[in-house]
Amino acid sequence: MKLGGKIALVTGGGNGMGRAYCHRLAGEGATVVVADIDRAAAERVVGEIREAAVPLEVDITSQESVTRAVRAVLDRHPGIDILVNNAGGAAGERALLVDTDLDTWNANLLLNLTGTFLMCREVIPSMRTRGYGKIINVCSGSVFSGITAALFVAPERRNNLVPYLAAKGGILGLTRALAREVGEWGIRVNAVAPGYTLTERAKRTLAPEAPPQVLERQIFRRPGTPEDPAGAVVFLASPDSDFMTGQTICVDGGWVAH
Repeated sequence: MKLGGKIALVTGGGNGMGRAYCHRLAGEGATVVVADIDRAAAERVVGEIREAAVPLEVDITSQESVTRAVRAVLDRHPGIDILVNNAGGAAGERALLVDTDLDTWNANLLLNLTGTFLMCREVIPSMRTRGYGKIINVCSGSVFSGITAALFVAPERRNNLVPYLAAKGGILGLTRALAREVGEWGIRVNAVAPGYTLTERAKRTLAPEAPPQVLERQIFRRPGTPEDPAGAVVFLASPDSDFMTGQTICVDGGWVAH
């Protein structure tokens, strides 16, 4: 197994794509720390894996929570080899940018970009000490097209999730800049950019099925599943990608290419 003996921490690991990442990483031999603001959800995933996995409650928008959570992991393990910054999502009221208040804008930056920053900052020192580490940030394929599925839902809810996309775009910049900063310490920083993925959250907050306008813009005419980007996460977590850093892998059914 490619990840035997490795410790992998996955934020937002209790549901959706994060859950799929936890399963795949565990399947490759990693001990997985299933980190989520919802401890019960994290515990459910640990029960599903039934391997070397532990739940961890963390609020990535809180510096104190992040510090406490990472210290709890390091108290039990010699280090964190793999960090998957998966937690995030569209926050606050969804509206056209001209109708978006500052609180909603700041909430999206906090949940997506600042949360990723806090997790990276807390984990890097232990990776530096050990001379090796993998940081995998989760972006969005929509950053490259400037189009989200929210444009195609019911007219009264139509918007383009601009604050969310701006925050995810910031993750791309963070990934590239951080890769240059920490490379000399043996730390690789890359990103995965999933396309439209029909998670339970997407069904609940956007539409129960993928809008046809989204599928028409893809090469593969089906919505993504949480398992689709999991292979890219495993690749970036493994030694197979040791000569890669500062890169982004789009797993979007051809959304960007189409």
